[in-house]
Amino acid sequence: MIVVGGGVAGLVGAIALAEEGRSVALISSGRSSLDYFSGSFELFAEGLQGLCGLSANHPYTIIGTERIVGYTERVKEIFASAGIPLKGSAEECRWRITPLGALKRAWLTLEECATLTDVAEYHKVCVVGIEDYLDFNAEFVARPFRKVGVECRVVSAPQPKNNIADFAQRVRTMAEDADLVLLPAMFTKSELQTIREVVGIRAQFVPTVSVSNIGRRVQKALGERLEALGGVVVDNERVVALDVENGVVMRAHTAKGATYEARNFVLATGSFFGGGIVATHEGVCEPLVGAEVFALDKRNEWTREHILAEQPFEKFGVVVNECLHPSIDGATVDNLYAVGAILAGSDGVREGSGGGVALCSALRAAELILNK
Repeated sequence: MIVVGGGVAGLVGAIALAEEGRSVALISSGRSSLDYFSGSFELFAEGLQGLCGLSANHPYTIIGTERIVGYTERVKEIFASAGIPLKGSAEECRWRITPLGALKRAWLTLEECATLTDVAEYHKVCVVGIEDYLDFNAEFVARPFRKVGVECRVVSAPQPKNNIADFAQRVRTMAEDADLVLLPAMFTKSELQTIREVVGIRAQFVPTVSVSNIGRRVQKALGERLEALGGVVVDNERVVALDVENGVVMRAHTAKGATYEARNFVLATGSFFGGGIVATHEGVCEPLVGAEVFALDKRNEWTREHILAEQPFEKFGVVVNECLHPSIDGATVDNLYAVGAILAGSDGVREGSGGGVALCSALRAAELILNK
């Protein structure tokens, strides 16, 4: 099995297969949406009830909405096996905190990251800003908690300067009688543990607007879990073509001249950001095998003038059948699966479905391959 793409969809799908004894190689260019991971995966902005009215070509409809609740526990098992405990469920409404103080519905959240549900359990909260660190505004973060009646105090601490114990002591002094401390997600997990031990009270992270340290840690941990299961992770390598012979994908070629052969292939290459689909002067295409894509023909219809309006290009992507197989020149490719943001039919930003589509489609593809 070859998985092309090292984001969360590719990693989770690869682990699910490797746990069942399948031989898996994951080829990653090193860039994915995990670089900007908030600490939470969203399922759908309107909750489970919103899944009922989705179009026939939406990834959730193709996957089968009845499977999604069960996938929640499977995702938590896979992340826990990599040392990343998650909290939340498909049925429970948790609200994650954005760096700008807005609240968005969360599906699954890393244990060390704060949600409104966590904070509401405490009476006195201290939000710690870092001097000269502009990617985290403590006042913005405190705002939603104050709106729901939580006593929330904002303080500013100096930069840690490689002495986390000294920083933790300063936080302890400033926190005074608070029973929860919220910090920007700029620290490692071990540094958070040190802060918790010194401060003596609960401490949790809130995401920042910069590149996500949490996301990079998640990517590393999942990759190590895959390797521990016997999988192969090929980092910083870009697949440039897949050979298709008689309607079957035979091998993958990389930019460094390597060739990989397998019985099955998974495309987890992302949308425009990851290069899974590409916009050219001629239109929108999938560059590796020329898989059929959904896109509007007229360029002036790809976007809307108002930045907050629904943007049609967000739903562009690879078209698949009920088994997540793409088509090439009208013929289904039965040993090729497309998962994650490359799939057509969903608007991950507007729907709040990006993480859910990635994880659920990856697990569905793994099931289909295992049952083949």
